[in-house]
Amino acid sequence: MLYKIMPAKKKKEEIGMEEEKRGFSQEEIDHFCEELKRFNSPLVYDALFFKYGLRNQILRKEVKPVLRDMKMAGPALTVRGNVKAVSLDEEFDRAGRGPLGGMWVRVADMVEEHPNCIVCVQPGYTEVSVLGDILGMTWKYAGMQGLVCDGPVRDTQGFLEENIPVFCTDTFPICAEGHWQMLEGNEPLWMHGQLGEVLVNPGDFIFGDSDAVLIIPKECVEGVIEDCLKRAGNETVTKQSIREGMKARELWGRDGHGGQIG
Repeated sequence: MLYKIMPAKKKKEEIGMEEEKRGFSQEEIDHFCEELKRFNSPLVYDALFFKYGLRNQILRKEVKPVLRDMKMAGPALTVRGNVKAVSLDEEFDRAGRGPLGGMWVRVADMVEEHPNCIVCVQPGYTEVSVLGDILGMTWKYAGMQGLVCDGPVRDTQGFLEENIPVFCTDTFPICAEGHWQMLEGNEPLWMHGQLGEVLVNPGDFIFGDSDAVLIIPKECVEGVIEDCLKRAGNETVTKQSIREGMKARELWGRDGHGGQIG
């Protein structure tokens, strides 16, 4: 299936927030990653929705982890590609860019500059697998934390052996060489969301677990973590009250709706 990818809008137009870019140190980024991994996607989604009014930050439901216990959280490094017919002689010409528009080498170079990132691929085409374990392994050892592909991947056993979190729509062995190429990297990217197109800017935080993949605008990440901590604490109290026999009407009278923080 061939998709039309929309041009990226500025985030200010997309979510009505300040466009000022947040620059974080690597130490801060690593801290945010570890904090986010303490939570789950419902907590993160509720924080985005109730605190910031951001409802459409979730990728389409077909994007799932290869194994259900996979979890990842980190800044996005975006990759966009689309259909392009190329002869195999040109594809594998050592003097050229390399297979798939040079994606293997180009992304590896970008990952080295953005350690602990999550490579986020929008192939624009879902009839072939645009990457496999050799690319993934190379990027992992360059500093990548995990991978999201809005399409199929292959070599899943290789990803599992290397303990690389992979979220994708499908898995099958059809390679993309000869008719798909990377177009650009680390630029604003539109992904297919569950409620419409989702904008991913480089450096936005990706959160993925067994339920969903969510996009956290980088200017919201600190607030999301703070909100999730409160929500997780409230849920712990509520669940313990249920175990101790408190009824639904009592819980409602005491706590109100679970989405409220108070």
